[in-house]
Amino acid sequence: MRKGLFYILIALISVGVILLNTVDSVKYLTCEDPSKVEVVVTSITADEIVFNITKDTDSETFSDYVYHIENGTLYIGVKYALNPLNDSPNNSFTIELETPELIEVIIIKGGMEEVQVYPE
Repeated sequence: MRKGLFYILIALISVGVILLNTVDSVKYLTCEDPSKVEVVVTSITADEIVFNITKDTDSETFSDYVYHIENGTLYIGVKYALNPLNDSPNNSFTIELETPELIEVIIIKGGMEEVQVYPE
C-alpha cells in the first residue's frame, strides 16, 4: 500500500514539473514580479529583437527566462536566484531573440501580473 502512495506522489510531482515548463499560463508563475524588473528595448527588426533587462537588487543573479509569442505580442518572464556568495552579481543582462514575426507589443510577466514595456 505504501509503495502505491509513493508512486502516486512521484507521478504528481512529475506532472507539476512538466506543467511548469510547457503550459504558457503556468510557466510564468515562478518568474519575478514585473514591477521589480526594468526592460529597455535596444533594437527591434522584423526577425530579431534585442533588449536589456535589469533587476533592482544586487543580491540575486540571473537564472533563466521564458517567453512565447502570440499574435505579434512577445510575453517574457525572467527568473533570478538568490546567490549570497557571489562577489559581483550580474543584475543586468541582454537577450537577443530571433522572432518568426514582427513584434508589436512586449509584455513582461511574473506570477499573475503583466506590464507592457513596448511600446511605451
